[in-house]
Amino acid sequence: MIEGEMIMRIKEKYDFMAIGQAIKEARLKRGWTREDLAQKVDLAPRYIMSIENKGQHPSFQVF
Repeated sequence: MIEGEMIMRIKEKYDFMAIGQAIKEARLKRGWTREDLAQKVDLAPRYIMSIENKGQHPSFQVF
């Protein structure tokens, strides 16, 4: 299976908006800003914003 096909199948199976909201809720419970979380996991705050608010699917490395 080609990687792109595998990603498309994953997108069809999982609700990435729900995952993003769960990440956001957990972050807020801890009192962290996006910048705090981004620094802890070595990602850009804008990437975290996209996952949380737009349902962008995280890369396999981020998972």
